[in-house]
Formats: sequence, C-alpha cells, structure tokens
Amino acid sequence: MKNKNIILIIICIILVFLIGMIILLIINNDNKLNIIEAYKVDATEDNNYLFKDYNDYKNYISNHKLTKKLDKLDFNNNSYVLVNVEYDSCGEVILKPNNIEYTKDKIIVTIPYRSKCGSCAPLYSGYLIKVDKQSTNKKVVNTYQVTNHPYCDENSVMPVAKKPIIYLYPEETTNVNIKMLNEKDLLTTYPKYKNGWNVTVDKNGKITYQNKEYYALYYESNIKNISMHKDGFVVSGKDVSNFLEEKLELLGLNYKEREEFIVYWLPILEKNKYNYIYFETNLDELIPMSIEPKPNTEIRILMEYKPLNNKIKVPEQKLSKVTRSGFTLVEWGGTLIDSNN
Repeated sequence: MKNKNIILIIICIILVFLIGMIILLIINNDNKLNIIEAYKVDATEDNNYLFKDYNDYKNYISNHKLTKKLDKLDFNNNSYVLVNVEYDSCGEVILKPNNIEYTKDKIIVTIPYRSKCGSCAPLYSGYLIKVDKQSTNKKVVNTYQVTNHPYCDENSVMPVAKKPIIYLYPEETTNVNIKMLNEKDLLTTYPKYKNGWNVTVDKNGKITYQNKEYYALYYESNIKNISMHKDGFVVSGKDVSNFLEEKLELLGLNYKEREEFIVYWLPILEKNKYNYIYFETNLDELIPMSIEPKPNTEIRILMEYKPLNNKIKVPEQKLSKVTRSGFTLVEWGGTLIDSNN
C-alpha cells in the first residue's frame, strides 16, 4: 500500500511537471513565430506586410512588384511576412532575418548584418518570410542587429538628406513637372524618378504618375557637409515631440504633414540626451529643384540635427510664421550634422 502511494505521488509530480512544461511552451510560442524560409525578393516599398492568406498576397501584387510567386496552396499551413531592409552600401554582407516575434499588435522581425561604414549610400532589399500560420492582422516592423562592424565609424558617413517627401496642393487639377537639378546626387526615389516627375495632381493633393496614385513624392539625396549654425535650438530628447509640433505648425505644415514628420524623426531624436536642431528653410542651393508651374507658396524644410551629451547655449533661431495660399508645395526632410563640424 505504501509503495502504491509513493508511485502515485511520483506520477502526480511527473504530471504536474509535464503540464508546467506544456504551459511554458504555450507561453513562449505565444509571442514567437517560426521562420520556416526567408526568400530574398525584389520588393523595396516603404511598408512591410503580413499576408494572412492568398487574397492578401493577390491584392498586394496587383499594385506592387514581388519576384517570389505564391499560389493558394502556399497558404494552406503558412502565412508570409514581407519585410524591407535598408542598409549602407559599404555593408560586407546582408544576412537573412534571424528572429521573428509578435506582440499584441506588431510582428517584429530582427535582421542581423555586418557593416563597414564610410561614404556610403543606402541600399534596399527585401525578404519574404514563410512563417507558421498567423491569422490576426498585425503591423510588421523590422529592427537591425549589428553582428560585426570593426571598421565602423558612424561619423564618417556622407551627409544624406533623409526622407525628403514632397506634397503638392494645386487649386485645381494640374499637370506638374518637378526636376531635381542635382540628379547625380539622388540615392533613391519613389515613385521612380526618370528625368523628372511629370505628374497630375488634384486639389486634394492626390498625385497620379504613370497610371498609379500617390499622396507624395519621396527621395533621398547626398548633400554637402552641414555644419552647426550660430543659432538654432537645443532640445532634450524627452521634449522633442512637443517642440516639433510647435515649430512645424509655425513653419506651415498641416496636421498630417506634422504627424508624418514626427513619426519618422521622433525615434531618432528622443533617444538622445539633447539635440541641436536647426531648420533650413532655403534649400535652393543645398537641394536645387525646379517646378512648373511655379507654386504660390513653397515650404521646403530640412531639419539639421546633432546629438549632444550635454546641454549647450546657442541663440534661438528666429522662425517666421508661414501662411499657405494658392498652389502650395510642401517638402520636409532631415540630415545629421557631421560631429566634426
């Protein structure tokens, strides 16, 4: 009888252990997806996507290029995550995504790479990742993990105008030609820039280019070295959001433009203890551009910034309030000031 009780106790302990292990596995698997395969693809759009089923995939490829072809059978047991990769042209090798997990509303893809820094232009690639079936709709984001950068000196990177984006607001549907006068400095464009952008724009700002619709024109460009100015602003990382809201509204950006600017730059600026910031509002020499017909109002802003470990004193930059009227062009972007300047 005593032996039977001991055996029962041992069985109960084993069962409790096994149940605990199962629960742990369920918890761990609840926020992880298994990368089954990762295909390198020609897909360098701004956005990442989760294809839950074949219809998601079909809707995407009706408007976008994707070199990996899928069919209905591919979605029987799996979903696919499309993640786009930006890295510098000095990178020794770009590696496949090595981790994928999800929170309540996001799928997070980690991509390791080895890099050598120098005067490097950004390059773009994409991966289509086959994962365990995941039916919920989540936003896909990607992050990078540097595995080796023995020659990397972030201060030696060529200055780049990051994320300049152009909005157009004519008073009536208008054919507009935009030409970047330093075409050789362009690094990437979307839609593709070919001897200029010849577009049709309606009064709501919807751009039609080569039978496709866009809400803005995007490019990145090499620019000359930028130095700190005699004036500007010094803003702590925790105060950047409120600062940008105030100054961008003063400079004439509407709520949508301000939101897009802040969403892009906030993660970069708020991690710094302090930031030196200067708003360059005369881009005719730095990034010359011609536009026909000529807008009544041109708002072209390049935010020049430099991370600071300590607060410094500089005279405050004087900004004039901008009022929009008539045919309006709005452009914003930013660039890192060389740490030696």
